[in-house]
Amino acid sequence: MNVLSISLDPNIVEPDPARRTNNARERQLAYASRLDAYHAIVLTRDAGRRPAERAADNCWFYPAHGATRLQRYLQAERLASAICRRSAIDVVTTQDPWTTGVIGWRLKRRFGVPLNVQLHVDVLDNHAWLAERALHRGLRFVASGMLRRADTVRVVNETMRRRLIERGLPEQRIRSIPVATPVTEPDGETIARVRRQWLGTAQTHLIVFAGRFTRQKDLATLLDAVPAVAVEHPGVVFLLAGDGPLAVPLQRRVSREAALSRHVRFAGRVPHGQMAAHLAAADVVVLSSVYEGLPQVLVEVAALARPIVATETSGARELLAGGESGWLVPPRHSSCLAERINDMLHDPAQAARMGEAARRRVRDRWLSRDLIGEMVQLLAETR
Repeated sequence: MNVLSISLDPNIVEPDPARRTNNARERQLAYASRLDAYHAIVLTRDAGRRPAERAADNCWFYPAHGATRLQRYLQAERLASAICRRSAIDVVTTQDPWTTGVIGWRLKRRFGVPLNVQLHVDVLDNHAWLAERALHRGLRFVASGMLRRADTVRVVNETMRRRLIERGLPEQRIRSIPVATPVTEPDGETIARVRRQWLGTAQTHLIVFAGRFTRQKDLATLLDAVPAVAVEHPGVVFLLAGDGPLAVPLQRRVSREAALSRHVRFAGRVPHGQMAAHLAAADVVVLSSVYEGLPQVLVEVAALARPIVATETSGARELLAGGESGWLVPPRHSSCLAERINDMLHDPAQAARMGEAARRRVRDRWLSRDLIGEMVQLLAETR
């Protein structure tokens, strides 16, 4: 089977492991290992003028460059059309139902190639996402059309699947397949080194957030929760690992508010190979998002048996069994977030039990599955 993938993740075309923030490149190579040929186009402004790369004997990565979204879109469509003309593509798969989904739909119409559309974030009926930008209401309209026109749809949790069925999509065309997330547990010395780096020699608590600094992650609410945690745990350190468009505003807020500057640290962009050690070093990992799909970081944290406090998005609710294997709190409620972080720190035995319950759940429901194989099988069924 020959597959053409269209993606937005710059990690796929990043050859330097130290600059990658997730395992997307490794996943593409894993897909390729089970296919006859795999072509992946990535819309990116981060790759400079990097040329196409033959990443394996049957796997090619193509950066679609451009200073604007429109330029990247047009370049991606040109690349995709050229690939379809010279290669016998059996199926096209797109990362989302709007930008890449529209390209996939146009390829389907032009070349008659079956289309698989993926939806990784539970946003179509999410009020926070719709209110975030006026553009999102238009994107919801586009997404609804692309999902109806797709031959198969991949989502990442069961709640998203049920919602699409309620929207009228045929049940047999929708499959819930989480993103494959291999986890390697770091050794004790590596974990201890991370704790020393951020806590020094003090025997205090480390709270870790890992992710993009975007409105989706609602780090403003997390910062609002810091003082209430610090009152009960004066030595606590909140470590924010990642980067993104809101990095500078967040850093400015922390620098000007004494209640935050004493307790909040920024780790910057942590390479994916080092992230597991930062998560394993945490006393609590926190996620304050207003919408998600099935966050990879929570899968990793659960596999490491670290205690989790997360806002109640569909993916977090599914992963944490409605609160049995980690605390769930309402989005944008800093007082609830602080209360549950304090509960974890006050009762480490209960926190450890929740962490172990999360490990069992993620192992039984996700890590034991051949998710790469499930996705390849879905593509084979896309007709």
